[in-house]
Amino acid sequence: MASETALTFGVELEFMVTVNHNYYRNQAALWAMSELFLRNLENLAAPLPCACITAKLNKSTGQGYRSDYPGPHKVPIQKKEWKNHYCFSEDVTVYPNFKEEMKLEAENKRAVGLEVSTRALDFDKQGCPELKTAFAAVRNGGELTNKEIAEEFKPSTHSTAGLHVHVGVKDGLSLETARQVAVLGWLLEPCLFSLCSTDRGMNWHHAPIRKQSMLSRRPSTSGHDDMGVPDSL
Repeated sequence: MASETALTFGVELEFMVTVNHNYYRNQAALWAMSELFLRNLENLAAPLPCACITAKLNKSTGQGYRSDYPGPHKVPIQKKEWKNHYCFSEDVTVYPNFKEEMKLEAENKRAVGLEVSTRALDFDKQGCPELKTAFAAVRNGGELTNKEIAEEFKPSTHSTAGLHVHVGVKDGLSLETARQVAVLGWLLEPCLFSLCSTDRGMNWHHAPIRKQSMLSRRPSTSGHDDMGVPDSL
């Protein structure tokens, strides 16, 4: 495996905010959250680069725009630059249940699911403290400049939301390292799913690879699966 100094990591945090009904799904919450995030970090000696990704359906679609506080906003950036920014996007997989939605409707409000993805960070004295500082800026929320969107944002967790950690290798994955990572993920998957809400395993987007992947459905005649792992595991 690659040494620890050659690894990078990134974290995706999903959460919900509440907006006034007229501002549901028009991206106002997205830009307001990025502005609030930067405002909460304005005392840092070096501000964190921030961007909003609109029309994001997966890792490779959408349009990125750099967001600065107090401005300018909506400066286009290329996809290869996303990894260098704290990227905010809407997340339609994060939503309230029926009871929660009806309560908000009675108040003429709606919940919006959002996600923030950190930039690529190093496992060093800078990376982990930066992550802690950035997540505090999201969690703390605060009053919005545009009160028509909402008086304030109080980002909240939810059973449909999640936190994902991605680990990368600075110099790229070799075939052998990729194989070892895949085997390790296969072995640890039951443990990882035990840390999540049970809803995660019921959604096909997050289905366990040991049960739902094409690899898991291939018959084995050797007593081991195709990755060299005993079938009994």
